[in-house]
Amino acid sequence: MTANIPRPFTGTPEELAANIATHDWYTWDGETRCDTCDCRRYGRVAMWPCGQEQRTTTTDHDAALSALADLLVGIAVEGLSRMEADHEAN
Repeated sequence: MTANIPRPFTGTPEELAANIATHDWYTWDGETRCDTCDCRRYGRVAMWPCGQEQRTTTTDHDAALSALADLLVGIAVEGLSRMEADHEAN
């Protein structure tokens, strides 16, 4: 199996915020995506500057599943962090 998976972003929180700001976000039908690169707002690609995500190609099925699991955990952690921040703000 070949998978084209975005590499995890390992920069600082400030770099992450700057990268996310490079995207041209819009929301339609309840989903937020970048108008330029079509990434999802909370996806791994959104962590890279718009159009500059770094990808890895693998033919190792276990590595692809592991990367997918990492992606899902990252999305869940980011979502929970945002929910906590929103709760504390209110």
